[in-house]
Amino acid sequence: RSPIPDTLCDTAEPPPLSRIEAGRRLPGGLPRRSVVRRSALSTVFLFAALDASAATFVVTNTTDAGDATPGDGICSWMTGICTLRAAIQESNAWPGADVIQIAAGTYTFSIAGAGEDLAVTGDLDIRDTVTIEGASATTTVIDANAIDRVFDVQPMSAATLSVAIRDVTIREGALTDTGGAGIRHDDEGTVTVEDAVLTENHVSGTTSSATGGAIDAGGTGSLELR
Repeated sequence: RSPIPDTLCDTAEPPPLSRIEAGRRLPGGLPRRSVVRRSALSTVFLFAALDASAATFVVTNTTDAGDATPGDGICSWMTGICTLRAAIQESNAWPGADVIQIAAGTYTFSIAGAGEDLAVTGDLDIRDTVTIEGASATTTVIDANAIDRVFDVQPMSAATLSVAIRDVTIREGALTDTGGAGIRHDDEGTVTVEDAVLTENHVSGTTSSATGGAIDAGGTGSLELR
């Protein structure tokens, strides 16, 4: 494991959906931009590939609830409501370099269940390339409510994983005998944390794994603070 300097880590002490989506689909199932003349068939496939490659999900509801149908390209807990957990699940299941935009507010976890790896319960598991951006670190707060860590970066495709987290406060992660109550990145790929605040994240226990109250970074990947 790569230790993080003490100055960067906490110690063991102590609304409707607005969504911009690439590849919006028509009733027939083809991407909107793919409706062209037969003579431009190669263009059809090119646009279809581009449309399916990324999406932007805009989170404005602070409820802790999962996505109704991960992988359909629509961030929706209930009709017209995009939550942070739903956006993470949808991004994990949707290919490409997605963007999650989080409006100002406090997003408090309420679904307990550590050890699950699809962001259904407990922490928010990040499995694919994504940029997560809040309004600002003073107004967008992600609070784990001491039920688990906040973010767990676990790539499905390590060679291409790139995660950026910016303009948020990450707080109240709590763990026992394991590390990274704010963010754990213990695998390949790159993680960049920019203009963010990590505070009140706590790790307890007596094992060697109980390190990094704010961040636990290991493996062969990289984590950069800006």
